Amino acid sequence: MAAQNSTNTPLVKPNNLPRLTDINAIRKLSPEDLERGFPVSLEGRVIQAIRNRSQILLQIGDSGLPVYLTERRGLTTIGQKVRVEGFTVAQRQVQVLCNKLTVVDPTVELPAPKTLTIKEAMTNPPKYCRVKLTGVVVSAQSRPLRHELLVRDQGYTFPVQVYRQARVAKPDEVIDSRMTFVGVITDTPTDHEDTGARLLVRGWNDAQTLQPAPVIPFNRSRKPIASVLKTKQGQGPEFRVRLRGEVIGNPDEGQVQLRDESGELEVRLSGRRTTTAGEIIDVMGFVERDDSGVFLSRAQFRRLALPRTHLAVDRQALPGTKLDDYIRVHQNVGGIRRLKNRQLKSIPPARLSGNVVFRN
Repeated sequence: MAAQNSTNTPLVKPNNLPRLTDINAIRKLSPEDLERGFPVSLEGRVIQAIRNRSQILLQIGDSGLPVYLTERRGLTTIGQKVRVEGFTVAQRQVQVLCNKLTVVDPTVELPAPKTLTIKEAMTNPPKYCRVKLTGVVVSAQSRPLRHELLVRDQGYTFPVQVYRQARVAKPDEVIDSRMTFVGVITDTPTDHEDTGARLLVRGWNDAQTLQPAPVIPFNRSRKPIASVLKTKQGQGPEFRVRLRGEVIGNPDEGQVQLRDESGELEVRLSGRRTTTAGEIIDVMGFVERDDSGVFLSRAQFRRLALPRTHLAVDRQALPGTKLDDYIRVHQNVGGIRRLKNRQLKSIPPARLSGNVVFRN
């Protein structure tokens, strides 16, 4: 097919070095060799275009490479096959500077993604290639141009960045849902504690929900804390678990020490809501394990009963009463309203309103 859409700019580093046509040979060059400016000629499919940086990601076979374009008018449609001519450079995130870009096949055809586990993506990620990752979304944050997610599978987590697209809406709820994402792994710097790599996804049309999140988050059977404490690394439940217990302490901001009849567990809360020692709460969170032991992370909670010291007028709620029996005492709305002693006058009405609805 005849070449088209070419842009021509004289090479700024003419030299007598050999021309490189193997993408893997370029990736193996040291920064010193890259800086020598080897001539480059490559043909591959454009799998990503970062227009505000005049950068494309080029994939040839199972290997990929970031390419910087000297002219923005050289940008092409994702999926087209192009010929890149330029020279090597040792710049951050870029190894090839392209002075001439030619579309050799305008047909849009993306390479088939390679299926990886999240553990494989963390330990040896094939950068700048299309891959498919599957896991449970444990956190999600909205940014002006993208959604930043954290996806977990078999105890390992990996950051996923989904760009916003017109006419392609984000699902109503993604946290606690199992999803598949198709995108490109890059080594864009990130604050993620495990790896600097992340999966860039063009939009939500490249994501598929395999198991949606529950409509009512707390509509799950409860587990005793003792069963959670037995979790081994990489063998815990992938979805959130529901626990019920009494808050026995707040060792640090955003942390709660929870106790039920079977044991005690550290709970790390999401958001800025706080609890008070003695409250009875339901929590929903992800089971994790580190060197300090098992804990519940990114947890949400709902209050079921005020601290027992605040409910001293209810003589049935004696110390040592089982949690469910204690909560049952306060399931009557009228009973809550009758608590007019001085201890309750200082409690804001909002604190009481959250304790008049109880679910098993």
